[in-house]
Amino acid sequence: MRGSIQMLAAVASIFATAEVALGQTVADSAKKWGLLGTWSVDCSKPASGSNSYLTYTAREGRVYHEREFGDRRDANAVLLAKITNDNSIELLIRFEGLSQTRQFVMMKGSDGRIRAKWNRNVDTGEYSIKDGKLVGSGAESVWQKRCPVKR
Repeated sequence: MRGSIQMLAAVASIFATAEVALGQTVADSAKKWGLLGTWSVDCSKPASGSNSYLTYTAREGRVYHEREFGDRRDANAVLLAKITNDNSIELLIRFEGLSQTRQFVMMKGSDGRIRAKWNRNVDTGEYSIKDGKLVGSGAESVWQKRCPVKR
């Protein structure tokens, strides 16, 4: 596991160097795509296990993915944000509390909502979402809308 984390750090470093060389930092890509802000299935309800709030913030030159589930919260660094050819955004995030690095792609609907196309654990290759569907149940990943103000 330590070897894969070191390899991942090296790959993230290469991507970061390439982004800076091209003038596109993680924050630039997140802002350009419209990712920054707070997202939820239902912004009128409080954060809970079934209605999480996901916030993407840029501060101190980095982008953070903050999650709120009502009784628990965390914040994790976004290592990579890259806009893809189909106008999705690919993210690489290190979840320290889970000892996992996850790579996922978010798509945007015509109405501005977003949802995950896929989500996988980089260390194991295991998908939790694939082709827009939850691997465990086959249900579609949920659409989230931007909340007017961070809670």
